[in-house]
Amino acid sequence: MNMLDRQHACWNKIGVGGAKTCPELPQHVHCRNCPVFAEAARTFLRRPPPSEYSREWARRLDAPLPDEDRAALVLCVFRVAAEWLALPAEVFLEVAPLRRVRPIPGHSNHVLLGLTAVRGAIHLCFSMSALLGLSATPPALSDGRLAGARHCLVRHAGAPWVFQADAVSGLCRFHQSELQPDPDNVARASPRFTRGVLDWEGRAIGVLEPALLWQSLEQVLA
Repeated sequence: MNMLDRQHACWNKIGVGGAKTCPELPQHVHCRNCPVFAEAARTFLRRPPPSEYSREWARRLDAPLPDEDRAALVLCVFRVAAEWLALPAEVFLEVAPLRRVRPIPGHSNHVLLGLTAVRGAIHLCFSMSALLGLSATPPALSDGRLAGARHCLVRHAGAPWVFQADAVSGLCRFHQSELQPDPDNVARASPRFTRGVLDWEGRAIGVLEPALLWQSLEQVLA
C-alpha cells in the first residue's frame, strides 16, 4: 500500500482516522501498532526519490554561502579585569566553575599559574590578565573568589588550556562589517593581540586574535 495515498489507506477508512471498525483494532489498539501500517511506512521510505531530488540537493550543497553567512562572527564574550574581550566560539571547549590552581614547582610564573582540574582532567592554567598586561583586578568576594569568575577551557595547539575570566557573557553573533579598528582610548590589552573592536551593549569589546595570543603564550613559556 502506498502511504502517500492517504485517502484510500485503511487507517483512514476503517482505522483510527476513519470509522474505527477494523477488526484488528481491539488487538493493536492503534493503527500505528498494526503490521499493515508498518509495512506501508517501510514502502514509503524505500520508494525511489524523484528524478531531480539528488541533482537539486547537489546544487544546493555546492552553492556558495551567502555573503552575510561568510562574514558572520560567532564569539564568546568575557571580561578579564576591567576589560571586555572576545575570542571565536570554536576556541572554547567549556566554561566551568573555578577550581584550585596548584603551582608547578620550578615552572610556574606570572603567566603560567600551574595545574587545575576540569571534570576530573588536569590542564595547564595561564593568566590571561598577565599575558595581556592587564593589572587592575575587580573586587573579590569575602571568601577570596571573584564575583562571576569562571575557568575557561580553550583549545591551543590541539591541547586544552585553562584561563580565568572574571565574567563570561556567553555567545554572541556579529558581522565582519561591525569590526572596527582599535581606538586609542580602548585596548588596555595590547593592540598587538586584537583584530579590532566591536560595540556590544554599549561596551567596546576587544576581539582577540587566537594565533597571536597563543604565539605570545608560547614565547613566555619558552
